Amino acid sequence: CTKENWQACKDKLTAALEGAEKFFGQQDAALTTKAKALKAKAQEQLDAGKRQAEAEAKRNMEQDNAKKQAEQQQNKCNTMFEQADAKYESKDYQGSITIYRKLLELCPDNCSAMNNLGLSIEASGKMQESLIWYEKAAKCDPSRSLYANNIEKTKRQLTEIKNGKQCDDMFEKARGKSKSGDRSGAIAEYKALLALCPDYCVALNNIGAQLDSLCEKQNALSWFEKAAKCDPNKELYQKNVRTTRQEIAEKRHEEPQQSASRQITSQPSSPQPTTASMDGTYNGTFSSPIFKGKVKVRIEGTKVTGIATDSSGAQVDFEGTLKRQTGEISCFLVYRGKTSGGQGNAKGHIQNGSIDGTWSFFTLEAKPTEYKGTWTASR
Repeated sequence: CTKENWQACKDKLTAALEGAEKFFGQQDAALTTKAKALKAKAQEQLDAGKRQAEAEAKRNMEQDNAKKQAEQQQNKCNTMFEQADAKYESKDYQGSITIYRKLLELCPDNCSAMNNLGLSIEASGKMQESLIWYEKAAKCDPSRSLYANNIEKTKRQLTEIKNGKQCDDMFEKARGKSKSGDRSGAIAEYKALLALCPDYCVALNNIGAQLDSLCEKQNALSWFEKAAKCDPNKELYQKNVRTTRQEIAEKRHEEPQQSASRQITSQPSSPQPTTASMDGTYNGTFSSPIFKGKVKVRIEGTKVTGIATDSSGAQVDFEGTLKRQTGEISCFLVYRGKTSGGQGNAKGHIQNGSIDGTWSFFTLEAKPTEYKGTWTASR
């Protein structure tokens, strides 16, 4: 008897033992006992084999059931993934978040669901929380570069948001210094802002405006040009570049004329307006589609100062120069409104005791607005 034929061996022994004692008596008792023991062993092996077969069948059934259950669970997770994705595409981010969370309870190793949950949370405006899920997705599957890229992008955006708020605060501080007349302090604050937020275009422009008010035209031009390059679609920045270039060119044209005049002082000269003929206080009005009010300007030599007010209580301070040879006036404006401030320029021409000119200024805000109009005054 061997393990390959326990059943056949048992059957033969069973048949042989039937009536063995009757036919052979006591002389073959030992042989009979041996046969019975061998039969018992065969039965024991058969029973063990049966138990093993039953256990294996049970394991196979359990494995099949587990496999079917896993497939059903995966199918359910796939369906939920599609539902969550559809919610995201329809901009129902909260609905998408809810489904992805339930999906991960059912399929906790679904790396894509972790990443997409992060996307949904970010889209709902919670960027800091979204970073947690991007990091979980990257830990779940380190081979996916997408997950690592999302982490890097989100960290960069969080830093930019933090810096952006800080830069907005610095902008307001710089604007406050400008409104108080501390132009050098304002320039320093704007430059500190730009060290943190180099693409803060309005700060570039405002440095140019401060330098322009300090009569540093060439330096102002370089900052206006930087602002125009930073935001090419902003007409105000382009206009500041054009205006400043024109003023620099006019000054260069005027200087040779003055030099030539000094070289021929021995020649008779035509009568020129005396200084006193232009000096004095000029009163008048200024107007635009939005602002209307009164203006008062004082001229002393080549210095021009003034103030304009409107019915709302807003105030504009004038400070500039007069070209005595031509009667041209060029002033820097500081606007002080109830809720905002601004800076700009005024141009004018004095003749026969009257001034006619134009003005424009822009508000010192993150998104500046430009205003412009005309003004007249007489003694």
